Amino acid sequence: MQNTEQTQSSLLIRDVHLRDYWKIIWQGRWTLISVFFLVVTLVGVWTFLQTPVYKAASSLEIQTHSSQITPGQDISGLGASGYGFFAEEKYVATQVEIIRSRDVAGKAFRSLALDADPRFQGMDDPVNAFRSRIQVMPRRETGLIEVSIEGGDRFEITKWVNAVVDAYSARNLQKARNNIESSVELIKQQLAPLANSLREAESTLMDDRGERQIYNPENQQEAIRKRMGELNTELAQVSGEVNRLKDLLEKVDEIRASGGDPMALPELAQDPVLQEQNRNRVQLLRDLEAKKLTLRPGHRDYKAKEAELETVNLKIEDQLYVLYNKIQTNYDLKDSQRKYLNSELRKMEAADYEMERARSTFAMAQTDVESQKQVFDLISRTLQDVSLSAGLLANNVSVLDKATPPLYPIKPKKKMNLILGALLGLFSGIGVVFFLDYLDHTLRSPEDVEKVLNLNTLSVIPRFEEGDRANRAIKEAYQTLRTGLIFSSNNRERKVLLITSTVPQEGKSSTIARLGQTLAGPGEKVLILDCDLRRPTQHFHLGTEREPGLTSYLAAPRDVTDWKPFVRPTSYENLDVLTAGPIPPNPPELLGGERFRDLLDSVRNDYDWVLIDSPPSMSLSDTSLLADLADMTLLVVQHNQTDKDVIQKNVQHLKRVGANLIGAILNNVDIQKAYQKDYYYAGYYYFNEETGKTSRKKKPAAAGSGPA
Repeated sequence: MQNTEQTQSSLLIRDVHLRDYWKIIWQGRWTLISVFFLVVTLVGVWTFLQTPVYKAASSLEIQTHSSQITPGQDISGLGASGYGFFAEEKYVATQVEIIRSRDVAGKAFRSLALDADPRFQGMDDPVNAFRSRIQVMPRRETGLIEVSIEGGDRFEITKWVNAVVDAYSARNLQKARNNIESSVELIKQQLAPLANSLREAESTLMDDRGERQIYNPENQQEAIRKRMGELNTELAQVSGEVNRLKDLLEKVDEIRASGGDPMALPELAQDPVLQEQNRNRVQLLRDLEAKKLTLRPGHRDYKAKEAELETVNLKIEDQLYVLYNKIQTNYDLKDSQRKYLNSELRKMEAADYEMERARSTFAMAQTDVESQKQVFDLISRTLQDVSLSAGLLANNVSVLDKATPPLYPIKPKKKMNLILGALLGLFSGIGVVFFLDYLDHTLRSPEDVEKVLNLNTLSVIPRFEEGDRANRAIKEAYQTLRTGLIFSSNNRERKVLLITSTVPQEGKSSTIARLGQTLAGPGEKVLILDCDLRRPTQHFHLGTEREPGLTSYLAAPRDVTDWKPFVRPTSYENLDVLTAGPIPPNPPELLGGERFRDLLDSVRNDYDWVLIDSPPSMSLSDTSLLADLADMTLLVVQHNQTDKDVIQKNVQHLKRVGANLIGAILNNVDIQKAYQKDYYYAGYYYFNEETGKTSRKKKPAAAGSGPA
């Protein structure tokens, strides 16, 4: 028997489909919607109550190689030289760490006078607190570094960022200058002993010339060499100036051609006329930006500002033309001077050649002097080059974009927060729905009844509602139940039907009353026995008096054998009721006696159907006695109320006492909340005769429709 039940139960179990999950979501849709709107509302309130956070950023351009004006080894320390393999990557990474360093942060902190700021006063390490707010991010595959600070005051953080990049740029240039100054001092220290050694060699040579008493054009040679040195030095200076002026002319041409900012060139930026006109242009641009907010481009005031801007631009162009001509004139003069110096140098070289022929006899003696002189001259030129480099030193770090006050905050991201809140609300709602479904351990569908209890569902009784269509739906449900009973009665040989429930308030008594009315409708004689001797209610449902009744007959003297005087007719044709009568102190003694058995045998012969109403079967023994006497037992299950484990234990108990369980009734089902087009409930959506469509409008519950 047990193996058979397990086999049947396994046949009822099917795979879970996505449709089953969708049903759970649909049935809990109001919970999902409530959780969704609650989460979205909380996220929205939290988002709009947040203090806006702005981010000011400045971009630095890092040149990995220093800009050398003069040839030779770079001793400024600028650039990536000396970093070995992957020098550029290492150099940029080093600069990032330098910007993050305490040294740069301290310089910026002091320049901003933040030690007097109340926010930093009282801190153990205010510089480190300021440093922690500096964010440095190199841009991939470029030589650009972004420096940014976040805060609530957009103007203040802009000033802070600019102070940091200025401090870093100044530190980088100062470091290079310090390197060059150290190199100059070292060269000077090496140059002094070389000069002494050279003088000693020349003195020895002069003594040797006097001893030989031959013509030696040393004075002339020295004058020529001196002149050549002066010419070389002057030529180097003039050539450098020519190249500088040439580069400057090219840059000015480029600015004039492209319309660039002339203030980007230091030589032009010093011009007071350009400075004044540039300030006018900047102010006019700001005025135009302000006008855009209130005026259209075609407005008279807007056009006036544009005309003023055009005038200023023309003045700037004219001044650029004047400066360009001035630079061109200077360039022409320097270029002529360079050519003259080249010519003079060639003459001096020719004279030197002639003098060199005269000095051929002193070649061996002069070797030592010349060698020392070359070393001396080399170091002297190096000293000159280094000194020139110090004067023309250019920083390899430049501010590409100064920080400007940000227009919009970066936090909170309202749209993103609301989208994430919507997603969180949706998934939270779904999670709550599935969690509540997991906690719901009741029977909610005929499929649950069949799977958990291994019983057929003979009928699904909708919740009682007012209205003709609702009554027709309930009537149709009881007609379905009547049909199921007929098929289960073995061609009407089984007449006595016990209807019970697991716990109180599942609607068994009201179900018996309505089932009796349905069975009596076609003309069959039906008797309802109210055997719920603890809380009888059939007299209430059928509109009769409770006393005298069943207990009156069972407690009557033995010579009283006629039970018919205790039977009461009802307002429904062919339907009689034997009410409970006075409530006895010990109902099982009456229901388990021979007199009750004889009563059942008698009524079985006089009626087509005998319906027995019993107490809930889970905790009382009355139902066990009645189940053994009845031909069939039908279990009423309240929809979505009683724990399925309790019902399952009750079914096992009834089977152990020999009850012939023919099935179950799923009672008081809220059709309006059932899943749309559910195959169990679809037949109970009553038909709307006026529109020809199924009606889903929820109606208030009728009076006295609660379970009994």
